[in-house]
Amino acid sequence: MQSLRIKMEGGVRGAFTLVELLVVIAIIGVLIALLLPAIQAAREAARRSQCTNNLKQIGIAVHNFHDSLQGLPPSNIHVNSAVAHIMIMPFMENIATWQFILDNSGPSIGESFVYDLDVRWWAAIAGFPEERKGMGKPWMVCPSRRGSPSVLDDATTDFGWDDPFGTPVGPRTDYVFPVNIGPTPGDETLYDTAYIDIDGAAIYFDFWGFGGIPGWEKQAENKAPFRPAILPPAPDTSNRKNWIARDTFARMTDGTSHQIIFGEKHIPATQLEVCQNDAASPQYWDCGLFSLYDAGRGRNASRPAVTAGGLIMVIANGPDVGTSNHAGQFAFGSYHPGLCNFLLGDGSVRGTSTTIVPLVFARLCDVNDGHTVTFP
Repeated sequence: MQSLRIKMEGGVRGAFTLVELLVVIAIIGVLIALLLPAIQAAREAARRSQCTNNLKQIGIAVHNFHDSLQGLPPSNIHVNSAVAHIMIMPFMENIATWQFILDNSGPSIGESFVYDLDVRWWAAIAGFPEERKGMGKPWMVCPSRRGSPSVLDDATTDFGWDDPFGTPVGPRTDYVFPVNIGPTPGDETLYDTAYIDIDGAAIYFDFWGFGGIPGWEKQAENKAPFRPAILPPAPDTSNRKNWIARDTFARMTDGTSHQIIFGEKHIPATQLEVCQNDAASPQYWDCGLFSLYDAGRGRNASRPAVTAGGLIMVIANGPDVGTSNHAGQFAFGSYHPGLCNFLLGDGSVRGTSTTIVPLVFARLCDVNDGHTVTFP
């Protein structure tokens, strides 16, 4: 008995039994199941933080632009010209890209100031592939939506009729500024993309300006934070070079802390990187910032803030909302669960629920509606 006991006490233990192995595997599986959501949540928190920082950098650039040029960045200089995203590049430490655009715009170097930035101009700089690719900047995209800057390089598609402007090409962006033509006369709670004013004139959103075509100088109804630049009267041949800023922060009479100036734009997950320019079914979900000729193409840089007009929601409640030709393509939205980030005029960035009341949101995008709306 003694020798047997010594043998058992000093012997080497055998391998795990099948039951023990299954128990260990089950425990590991449970731990992984518990940890994965936490890891994913931590990663999304980091991505959202970077998205917030991108908007803060845009806010700093807007304020530096205002201080340097005594005015806010124009929504656009003219048709197919630089939009606000391009105009703030020098203040985003993108001076090399900005200088390249300056040196290669217009009929001759120095002749004009950043205009005719359409597919023809994009094709004309085809000999600079690295410069074209480099126009996409990290601050233009939200990491929750895409991992790196994106540039639409294909300028071959066209409508098929006399449309020389073609597909909006160039750098893509996930951040847009709001457009707003104010409430409908007689009903201050109704914001739409179009209405008939008290004089019987049609007022509607168009990237050329407000008030319809030509409508370039009819800016009184434009309640958005950024409006087109002021240009000298014709026949000044260099009028697009000699632009001046139309507005200052003083125009935001409701207070800069109550004014949205940039936000994340809605792109359905199925339409990410989709830009289809054809006569039957143009899709401008995710195009570039050049060749923004009209309201359809202009949605790549701006989105209306409305309470009506066929839109289902002002902020999409997730990346799965919307398909091709869906009215919700005009909405703001993000890939962050349940919320969307916005930049306010004072430079702060706030996230709000996708269920925000449309009227509250529309008034936050109206610079002088007379209602001091607190950001929810």
